[in-house]
Amino acid sequence: MNPIDLVYLDSIGSMLDQLAAERQMAVASGSNERAGELQRRIEELTVRRQQVARRLFGVIPAAAN
Repeated sequence: MNPIDLVYLDSIGSMLDQLAAERQMAVASGSNERAGELQRRIEELTVRRQQVARRLFGVIPAAAN
């Protein structure tokens, strides 16, 4: 198993956490367009995380959002 892939997988998780927090703030402030952009990015990163996890472990982790 490549340790760089594990670090990458962890960093994707951290980015997802940050984007989810930003999305919550955007929704709370009524910035629906920004919330939509953030949601699309969350979805893209979730797919990427699933691809990396599948390659590393042969499984798909639960969605972060």
